[in-house]
Amino acid sequence: MTNPEAPRIGGVIGGHEFEAGKWPWLVSMQGKIPKYSLFGVPLAYTNIYCGASLINDRWILTAAHCFPTDSYGSRALVPRYWHIRLGARKLRSTLKHRIQGLLGHWLNINDWKEWYVHGEKVFIYKDYDSEDFWRNDIALVKLRDAVPVGSEIFPEIQSVTLPMRGDAAFPADGARCMMVGWGCTSKGGRVSDVAREVVLPKVPDNVCSSFWGVSTYSRLCAGYNLAHKGICPGDSGGPLVCARGDKWVQVGIASFTSVNAPGNSPGGFTRVSAYVDWIKDTIRNN
Repeated sequence: MTNPEAPRIGGVIGGHEFEAGKWPWLVSMQGKIPKYSLFGVPLAYTNIYCGASLINDRWILTAAHCFPTDSYGSRALVPRYWHIRLGARKLRSTLKHRIQGLLGHWLNINDWKEWYVHGEKVFIYKDYDSEDFWRNDIALVKLRDAVPVGSEIFPEIQSVTLPMRGDAAFPADGARCMMVGWGCTSKGGRVSDVAREVVLPKVPDNVCSSFWGVSTYSRLCAGYNLAHKGICPGDSGGPLVCARGDKWVQVGIASFTSVNAPGNSPGGFTRVSAYVDWIKDTIRNN
């Protein structure tokens, strides 16, 4: 069995850049976690980059392992340490984006609008287990302020459609799904500064289970063997979407991949349909 790795920073292998506004629910979630402090003043930080998806005007969906409490304790869950960017293709903020964040409003930069907001609270699935192939690798972040979903003046921001509860039959084996994220274009490559997309076929559950040795009740696999395409260390939390009629449905959350051959191994994704009740209950109760 290929050694797995929970991706923390990066993107898709074998993908390509896409035009502005094509994936309007894509979110860049960026953490700046203090490592050391002196008299309460941070002296050093760890930067964490994860993908996420917008599911309504106050909530985003991502992976639990994006919040490394094993390394940083409760600091990893402090909302003010997390910055959420919507409508963005570039990974890193510019000075203009930082000013935008201070103002709390969007800026129209080169005809590409972005929205910048902080998180308000992080919710990790209660049975998440990083020691068991990142089992139940799912989290929700409530945003501090509502974002303009579906606004006529801001069409670059839309929410993604969630799957039906418990629908393990969708997508069908071999369905051409789409992974979107930031990052490397080859194993060991540098993180791309611009988001990329790649088509990944849904892998049969028995193949996924045999390859990784995991239950596919709450996981699914998508990708290839020996095709130099897939997710690589860093696509964490990003959405895997598949077409159903005229809608894109988020079926997976990027969770883990091969440490040695990420472009030649199917990626492991949290199966969103197994958690629809938890998502709805968490939003309703908070």
